[in-house]
Amino acid sequence: MINQDRIILAELAASMAKGHTLSKIEEEQLSQLLIKYPESRDIILNMIEDQQVVLDFNPQSTNVEQEWDDFHHLIEDNGQEERKIYPWKRIVSIAALLLSIGIGSAVWWKNNQEPSYLIKTNQFGQHTDILPGTSFAKLEVVGDGSYELNESFNSVEGKSGELSYGQKLKRKEGSENQIHRLNIPKRSYYSLVLSDGSKVWLNSESELEYLASFSTKERRVKLKGEGYFEVAKDANRPFIVETDLMEVRAVGTAFSVKSYTEEPKVILTEGKIEVTSNKAKIALVAGQKVELQGNHLKMDKSENDEEALAIKDGYFNFNEKNIQEILDDIRRWYGVDLVIKRPLGAKKYMGGIDRNVTLGELCVLLKKLTNFDYVIEDEKLIIQ
Repeated sequence: MINQDRIILAELAASMAKGHTLSKIEEEQLSQLLIKYPESRDIILNMIEDQQVVLDFNPQSTNVEQEWDDFHHLIEDNGQEERKIYPWKRIVSIAALLLSIGIGSAVWWKNNQEPSYLIKTNQFGQHTDILPGTSFAKLEVVGDGSYELNESFNSVEGKSGELSYGQKLKRKEGSENQIHRLNIPKRSYYSLVLSDGSKVWLNSESELEYLASFSTKERRVKLKGEGYFEVAKDANRPFIVETDLMEVRAVGTAFSVKSYTEEPKVILTEGKIEVTSNKAKIALVAGQKVELQGNHLKMDKSENDEEALAIKDGYFNFNEKNIQEILDDIRRWYGVDLVIKRPLGAKKYMGGIDRNVTLGELCVLLKKLTNFDYVIEDEKLIIQ
């Protein structure tokens, strides 16, 4: 159906839904559209049988076939001087059904099509369970379009000087060094190889911005959220991770940066780095971490390198985290809304689990850790 026809059909249906009587010209338009697109009838009837449309009446007790035939005969009967006034129920039913084809304008939907990651179950003491996230990212190449990436980094790297996303991108001529902006939504992670050979693993609700080819003076990326970096050695070009509140400078090393909150944290697992914030500067060696607390950088020994490696290795790490921090990680990975019905406390926990488990299985572990009750309802995780 062409766009103009969709618009006209939507407007006519919306007018009927408001209780307006169509003019002779409008009825003729509607009649011609229904004759022109006869497939609409079957689509509509299937939709109401599946109860995908929210109606003001019970479709099971209504003869939809007869409703449609009566309506169709009415608008085809152009010789009739006085039109019948359709009852409100019938007007709403036909209008809502027409709108439900996807022709635009406001519609009333009953979303019976649950997301594929929601599953019905009797396991783990739950009635609903949620599958774990997957490798996925949305890539914007500034000035050259957007892409959806669903293949994670593997052992096959790009050629020297090229990006590797696990799949090829179509490039316009003369667009070799554009800005790439990689967005990782909730329920997702993604990893890639940058043009210098550095490898990056990005967590849910993160964004990384960088040039397709770095400059001759530095290798700069901008991070929002959380990422783990294995930086390729290049003594002549420092690798710089820029966040809203701090900057990390390295040459050849490995570290994680977490910047979801106003207290970003860096954990160094290999080599040396330099962290700068508010004109303060701290040098770190492997086994140390730094966190921005207020306006000050606080350096400490890192006794939890597993936290830094968790994104790369694909697991949850609960060591030295309180339950709110643990729940924040879970919310991002499973895409749930948290409903907290009890005080959580500040207690720190120990432990971890593979991220490729369902939320129901994870809740069993959480109950053992915290002695709280966890209930999954649709896309909500209720803590009580």
